[in-house]
Amino acid sequence: MRKSIISATALLLNALLLISTNRSLGQDAPIMALDPTLMAGWSGNLAYGNTWHKSEASSKSNFPYKSTAALRRSVVANFIKRLQSQSSKGAQAIATTFGPGKADYGVFYTQMLKTSALHDYDAADAFAGLILVGYQIVNNVPDAEVTKLMERAARTQIAGMISKNEKLISPATRAKVSEEVKLQTVVLALGLQETLKNNTVDAYRKSISAMFQNQYHLNLAQLKLTNKGFSKK
Repeated sequence: MRKSIISATALLLNALLLISTNRSLGQDAPIMALDPTLMAGWSGNLAYGNTWHKSEASSKSNFPYKSTAALRRSVVANFIKRLQSQSSKGAQAIATTFGPGKADYGVFYTQMLKTSALHDYDAADAFAGLILVGYQIVNNVPDAEVTKLMERAARTQIAGMISKNEKLISPATRAKVSEEVKLQTVVLALGLQETLKNNTVDAYRKSISAMFQNQYHLNLAQLKLTNKGFSKK
């Protein structure tokens, strides 16, 4: 099973890179299929703010939700369906790796959290994980340089942002969106592993940077991560 998962990452990566070169597919690329309004204001707060203002923080810091195998299967199925009309190769890549009878992306995600300060089944943690992984890829930051204190600070920033998003009030919507974010985070990480093996990581970093910029106007290359969270370099 593990061997088949690893071999499938090559197909997943190839489709990911193919999609990333087409800006018209930004909305439906495997790691950028979220509703853009879910990240409204992120670019202003993260990419252009030199400090995190206490006035922007929210008293609400936890956004728990419940996940089930059925929900994760539904997330993958909907993801594939949304991709199908825009990129059959991208849809096939996701189906081959995480479709029916294949790997559960939740298992990969759990493994990623083993040495992290982030937790599962919380929307703020899920969004923080996506941004942190994207940041590390784009800026070539190894895991060893991202401390748990930094992760917690980034999560606090992001919790303040998503607390203002009414779309995440509904527990059902919060669960669905958070699981989709987790799937995208896993896709990012698997893509990085494959490019490191194939010595194509520079192209991958550029493609991921372009995706975040095109979809969310968030320039990850302008960010730095400290014990206080994200700020402009």
